[in-house]
Amino acid sequence: MRKITILVLVALLALGSVLISCKQDPASPGDDPVKPVVTEYKISFDANGGEGTMASLVVKVGDNVTLSRGLFTKGEEQFTGWNTKADYTGDIYTDEDSFTPESDLTLYAQWVPANTFAVEEGGVLKKGTGFKDYKLPLKLAFPKYVGDVKVTSIKDGSHEHAEFRLQSVKEIALPDSMTRLGDYAFEYSNISKVVLPDSLTEISTGVFYCCYQLSGISFPDTLETIGSSVFYGCNAIEKIELPSSVKSIGGNAFANCHFLEHISIPESVNSIGTYAFSCCYRLTEVVIPSSITAVPNCLFQSCYNIETIEFKGQITGIGNSAFSNCASLKTLILNGDVTSIGSNAFYGCSSLPSLTFTTTTPPTLVSWNAFDNTAFPIYVPAASVEDYKAAENWSEYAGRIQATT
Repeated sequence: MRKITILVLVALLALGSVLISCKQDPASPGDDPVKPVVTEYKISFDANGGEGTMASLVVKVGDNVTLSRGLFTKGEEQFTGWNTKADYTGDIYTDEDSFTPESDLTLYAQWVPANTFAVEEGGVLKKGTGFKDYKLPLKLAFPKYVGDVKVTSIKDGSHEHAEFRLQSVKEIALPDSMTRLGDYAFEYSNISKVVLPDSLTEISTGVFYCCYQLSGISFPDTLETIGSSVFYGCNAIEKIELPSSVKSIGGNAFANCHFLEHISIPESVNSIGTYAFSCCYRLTEVVIPSSITAVPNCLFQSCYNIETIEFKGQITGIGNSAFSNCASLKTLILNGDVTSIGSNAFYGCSSLPSLTFTTTTPPTLVSWNAFDNTAFPIYVPAASVEDYKAAENWSEYAGRIQATT
């Protein structure tokens, strides 16, 4: 009888253990509590050692927000903008910046020494008497206001005399009140990233000249003019996407960008200067918009790896050294009736399989060396073969001139 009782008791205990183990643990992964739906974000402002108060902003998820103007003070120091970290190593925002937040944010006031920035009549920003590059943070928001004056542009400098040659600063953001960056504004700076404002219409001559570390830049849809030598020697840039607002690209604008692999040029562009893409060693393909009817001097000079160039417009003239030393060029699409060809225009285009000219009157060859260091056949209208062979400077290539079939 005792054995039976013991066996029954063991069985009941085992059954209870099984029932307990089968009971769902309320903290198990299969029973996660329902998370509340986030419908709005809060943006708070921290004086970061300064004084004053600013009300927080509340914005619905997915909505754009415009920051309040910075009202904090900190002795004689200048307020320039905001950072997501108190030590200025986070993301930077300019005063009254607009963006779409993706979470709650605390923005810390960014301070620079007194008189770092000054302003001239008309809101032209310049260096102040207290400007010292080594005292600036690695990530710097430029001020929208100096005192009560709104900044509209950066003062013009000159080659070798940049207004802001930033050696310590690596990233800058410019306020949406700026419409123009003055000549050579950041020449020879060590900046690697630039946030351009949506208000910008012009980047003047040499603004980022030889900023060797500059790699991150995007362009606002308001930009119309890219001046000469703006990105000259910016070797770290690999890709450029120009907005459809751009109308003019200056001479040498992207020259010597040795690591530039891709550039997208919109149909809105109606002017391109000389040497604009010369010595862009890694470019492989470029399409030039239809409003360009003449190939500027040295446009693609020494673009050693470029393979395809297409001109959508009706080309009438080809400048000096336009394609010289494009040794990998295999496809060149030239529409229109070319009437003049500059010296050394196709010098060294050793991979080009042929060239075809459609005019019955031979184009003017400025010099006898237009096709030197090449071997491709030159096709012309059948009725004009002898005229081409006899024309001034064309006679140098008489053996290569053939009738178009």
